[in-house]
Amino acid sequence: MVRIGSFNLGMQQEMLTSSKQSRHLQKTEDIITICVQEGVHFINLCEFGGHRRGPSKAGISLLDMKIFQGPTAPSFSIHNNYFTAWGFDADTNQFGVREAVPKITYDLSSEVCDPELVVHHFEHGVGIVIIQGNLHIRIPNNSKVSMATRKRMVREALHKLMANAPSDSAAQPVVYVLVGDCNLSKEAAEEATQELQPDEPADWKSVWHVHATAAKLSGDLIFVKGAIARSFDLPFGRSHRDRGIRHDDHDAIGIELRVNIEPPTPSSKRNRTSDAPQLAPKKAVNCLVHNVANNLEVSIRQFWENRGEEGAAVLKDGNNLRNMLFRKKKNRCRSRPLVLWCFSAWGRAGRAVRGGSGF
Repeated sequence: MVRIGSFNLGMQQEMLTSSKQSRHLQKTEDIITICVQEGVHFINLCEFGGHRRGPSKAGISLLDMKIFQGPTAPSFSIHNNYFTAWGFDADTNQFGVREAVPKITYDLSSEVCDPELVVHHFEHGVGIVIIQGNLHIRIPNNSKVSMATRKRMVREALHKLMANAPSDSAAQPVVYVLVGDCNLSKEAAEEATQELQPDEPADWKSVWHVHATAAKLSGDLIFVKGAIARSFDLPFGRSHRDRGIRHDDHDAIGIELRVNIEPPTPSSKRNRTSDAPQLAPKKAVNCLVHNVANNLEVSIRQFWENRGEEGAAVLKDGNNLRNMLFRKKKNRCRSRPLVLWCFSAWGRAGRAVRGGSGF
C-alpha cells in the first residue's frame, strides 16, 4: 500500500518575500506534518510561490525546515514552485522508497498557460515502480484557457508519464500517477482521458481512472493507471476548518494505491525440472507476506483509532485475543529480525499471520 498526497498551496511569490515569510513557511511545514500524521508516503505541492519562481528564487532553502533536518530526515525535491517529499518512514520500513533517477521537467505546448510538468521515477522496495507527475494548469490574469486546451495539456502530461516507463516494465508492476491542479472538473478530466483508454480494456491495469475529493472542487484530482486506488480527503483546504496558507478554492486530496505483487520465479534452466510453475524463494515470500501483513495491521489500527471509545474497546479486545491464541516466534527477513505471531492453541506452530507488535 502506498499513500500519496497532493495540494495546491496557493502561495503567491510575494508571500515568500514579505515580512510574514516565516509564518507562511511554518504553515507549509505544518501541512507537511499533517500529511505525515495521516500516513502519507509522498507529499506533493504545486503553486509553492509564483509561476516558474518559488522558494529558491526567493533565496529560501527548505533544508532550514525542522522536518528536513537530522540523519533520518525525509528526502525532497523542489523545482520552481513544484514540491515533492518522500521517505517519511525510511527509519522504520525496510521496504522503503527511493528515487531511481533524478526528476525530469517538461514544458508543455501551451503558450497561454505555459505549464510545466515535473516527473519523478520512484522504486518501492517490494518491486513496484511509480512514475509520478506534478502538473499545474494555471489561468493567468486577464487570459482565458479553454477547456479544450486544459484537456489537451492533461493528455500530453499522461503521454509523458507513460513514455517514462522503464524498459523492463514488463518484469515489474508500473503505476502512473498525475497530481497537482489541472483546473478541470472530474467529469471534464474523465473526458480528457478517453482518447488514451484501450478500445477493449481486458485488464484494469490498462485504464486511466480519475479520483476527486468529497467536495469535488475544480482541479483537486489525481489520475491513476496500474493500481487499485481509493481517494481520501486530507484535513485542510476550502472545505475544512484549516484553510491552509490562504483562503483559496482548493482542498487537499490523498490517494491510496494497492498493487498485487507476484513473487519472482527462478529463470535459470538448471532450476527447472518441468514446465510447472516455479515457487519463489522462501525468504522472498516471507518478506512479501510480512509487508502485506504489516500494511493490513496499520489499516485496521487506523480504522479503529478514529472511532473513539468503541474503537479503543475493539483494539483492547484484539490484543487480548491475540495473546490467548498466538505465541511469538522470531524469524529473519533480509537479515532483519522480525517478530511473528503464530498459532499456538494446541501447542504447535502454524502459519505466521502478522509481524511487529500490537493488534
